[in-house]
Amino acid sequence: MKKMKNIQKCMALLLASILTLSMAGCAQNQTPSGSSSSQGVGSSSQSGSSQTETEDGWQQLPDSNAQGEAGTLQAVYTPKYAQGFTIEYYYGGAKVIATDIKATASTEAFAQRVLLLPEGAVEPADVKYDHKIEGELERVITFASSHAGFFSLLDATSLIKGTSIKDTSCFIPSLKEALENGSAQYVGSGSSADKELMVSLQPQIVTIGGMASDTEVAAKLEESNVFCLYFGDFAEEDYMGRAEWVTLVGALCGKEQEAQDLMKENEKAVQEIIDRAAAVEEKPTVLWFVHSSQAPHWNVRTTYDYVNSMVSALGGQMLFPEGTTVNSIKLSNEDFLPLMLEADKIVFGISLNSYKDAKDITYFNKEGQIDFSQSPAYQNDECYVVGYDWSQDTADVRSIMESLAIALYPDTFSDLENSGKIMKFKVD
Repeated sequence: MKKMKNIQKCMALLLASILTLSMAGCAQNQTPSGSSSSQGVGSSSQSGSSQTETEDGWQQLPDSNAQGEAGTLQAVYTPKYAQGFTIEYYYGGAKVIATDIKATASTEAFAQRVLLLPEGAVEPADVKYDHKIEGELERVITFASSHAGFFSLLDATSLIKGTSIKDTSCFIPSLKEALENGSAQYVGSGSSADKELMVSLQPQIVTIGGMASDTEVAAKLEESNVFCLYFGDFAEEDYMGRAEWVTLVGALCGKEQEAQDLMKENEKAVQEIIDRAAAVEEKPTVLWFVHSSQAPHWNVRTTYDYVNSMVSALGGQMLFPEGTTVNSIKLSNEDFLPLMLEADKIVFGISLNSYKDAKDITYFNKEGQIDFSQSPAYQNDECYVVGYDWSQDTADVRSIMESLAIALYPDTFSDLENSGKIMKFKVD
């Protein structure tokens, strides 16, 4: 923490000196890392006169051809929705990715600075960093499903040499092909990761999530001088914030514009869906849960979980016990039953890969107490299931929101084609 405070102090002094010099091209937002706030679709988190925004509210990307003293700060790019990172751009081609990931109920806080020096770039003087990558990024291991999806959406799957996704459960076509032809390898997941294999792949970066098992793997890899970059998409409370971590990958790959264009396209499409949903008078109550084989049996999502940011954006109301302050709460049969009977819509939040015998929601009837066939949602054919592991492409929020809109308002959105992110829980 003391180290981070010193870094932030140095950055503040550096920003102040640049503003004083009033150099050309420095009209970008120069907000310190971690100071942005997540907003709803169509609302920018930027403010102040020191920034340059496009007409649609997105911050202008810095001009790579702008002239200035090599090695001095040109701009600091602050995401529109995500809260966990900023990107510093320096005259002469260098970049610094600065993460500032907040702690959650189950994860620690992380803060890192990575200096990127593309070929021919000038290294900034007196800039602190935890790791430096010289030349182009060519070898990456993605140790979380969403990370692999970010790379694939930017047509950068070829950089992935190792992944935590098995070929049999991979829904990213380009990565599945890479796993099948051997250009990418499955390295295991969580505590079962093959750390020797990961080291042998000689990655420039291993992208890490925040779960305890991931951080344990990272600690072992760092003993072998393998750099691990912590991604904070898991800590974002808003679905657009999670999606916007694709722009960090864009900075890593030199595809900033492609990443921002992807976000803009998704933002526009999602806003249209939200506007259509707003016109529907009757809004549904939603019970979103996952099943546990150990007592208590039910893990119910709350308004503190990021899926609520999608449900509420479409006007739905999540059901959970009053007084809850965590994103997921474990409930007994007795506490789960009244929620089940109240819900207009029920969503089982895990794909059925692990439940081959499940034909509908009644598969989860328990101990003679929970009988889903008695619920209004079941009787009205309003039970749904996550079609597959769409954490693998969380930046494709358009298709996720379309599937959810079809589930919440099937009549209103009957014209949309369901991508299968969320679908009827009825297996023939």
